[in-house]
Amino acid sequence: MKLQQGLRLLSLVLALGQVSCVGFPYSGVIEESRRYLVEEHPEAFHVTSGKEKIHYFRRGNVKGPVVLFVHGSPGDWAANAHFFKNERLLKDFDLVAFDRFGYGLNRQGEPFAELQEQIVAPLAILQEIDVKERQVFVVGHSYGGPVAMKLAIVAKDQVDGLVLVAAAMDPELEDMKWYQHVAKLWGLRSLIPDDLDVCNREILGLKAELEKMQKDYPPLEGLRVEVIHGTEDVLVPVENVDYMKRHLAENSPNFHVIKGMKHFVPWAFPGLIEDSLQRLKSDSR
Repeated sequence: MKLQQGLRLLSLVLALGQVSCVGFPYSGVIEESRRYLVEEHPEAFHVTSGKEKIHYFRRGNVKGPVVLFVHGSPGDWAANAHFFKNERLLKDFDLVAFDRFGYGLNRQGEPFAELQEQIVAPLAILQEIDVKERQVFVVGHSYGGPVAMKLAIVAKDQVDGLVLVAAAMDPELEDMKWYQHVAKLWGLRSLIPDDLDVCNREILGLKAELEKMQKDYPPLEGLRVEVIHGTEDVLVPVENVDYMKRHLAENSPNFHVIKGMKHFVPWAFPGLIEDSLQRLKSDSR
């Protein structure tokens, strides 16, 4: 009996891992970039001075447009660490990455399922680094996409552009699996790694959060949007692009739907994101 229970729990954890992108093929890229930045650029790590201490990593041109990277679920700041080794980006932009609430050094292990809670950290960072008179672009991958959009809605006077990468935006496409509901039960949560527990609980709440947020879309006057998505994305379906075409039409987004591309765009095709940032930079507001 105990063996059967153990196998069932193992199956549950593995299923959660598959759904939440654990064990994906680019972990080596992330860890190599993390080690390099930690060892070679310790001065780039910062903590906000406000009541809520929020850790973030910042490197690049402090006079250029600010680029705020928002990682997916699960993850941490290092999901975007490889961009901080790109000399062209470092020359042109002020790059910033942080751990979303629930991960890394920012309230690790605590689930924050409301998008309003998820933007507390980036709002504090923008206030800390003083972005007056500078453009601000937000790059959101996967779950980071709706967080980026929520930030643009709340801080519409600060955010000038979005790059939505394989972003989960359509509430009708949020189809939860049975084991995700089982995994939130108190008796099982303690047996699941913190990152997976946080990931599971925030994704379970995403459908309702997207439904709330869609009421705030138009008009987002002046907001420029770049959308990048792959036709073979099995984690966040490409049909999310159709949703953005309908709800962001007034912003005239640039859509880049790449045939055959899958979900892990930031690591497999970082040049697509770099090109989108350069387009946002070259456009006048």
